Amino acid sequence: MQKMFGLGAKKQPASKTGWNIKLLTKAYLVEGSFQPKDYESGGLDVFALAAASAMAEGGLDAFKHLRLTDVRVQPTGNLASSEESFSEWGLLALDEIVAIIPNDQASLESAQKAFKDYRHPMDVVVYAGPYRIHAKLMADTADRKRSPFAMTQIIPLTDAEIECQLPGAKLTKLPVAWLLLNGSASLHGYGVL
Repeated sequence: MQKMFGLGAKKQPASKTGWNIKLLTKAYLVEGSFQPKDYESGGLDVFALAAASAMAEGGLDAFKHLRLTDVRVQPTGNLASSEESFSEWGLLALDEIVAIIPNDQASLESAQKAFKDYRHPMDVVVYAGPYRIHAKLMADTADRKRSPFAMTQIIPLTDAEIECQLPGAKLTKLPVAWLLLNGSASLHGYGVL
């Protein structure tokens, strides 16, 4: 499993083909690259666009038309399919995306900068789709009485470990330094530790 999911591996170096990201869906881990300039609007990259529209519950829409290149698709659960590679991958349904994971230094820095106002950590366990995610949820307020999902569709998590809870799952433990959690993708709830 470690080889398949690159456990312990360092982040990908900045690619000549652009930023490298991982998309965790309810059934697959998709890794690919894209040119950030191709998805800018008003001088904002996709992470800045996501942060700017997060309060309007449209944050994930910034990634709607993303087309990835040099793609690897790996099942995370107990599907019979094996890892496949594709020259290009298009996103069809954002509601299947559980998390967006910057996977190189440039995309990580952009994501962290865009969500810099989310600076109040809460140690949590999140249940989303078939996944159990232990992480620090970065809330935009220190007020613990207000749900961090009350005003936004997406929220950053840091120092995460993702496990697929399905019997015979292929993804057992995936360490992730930083990710954007889709709060509307079968989010069952979260527990504060």
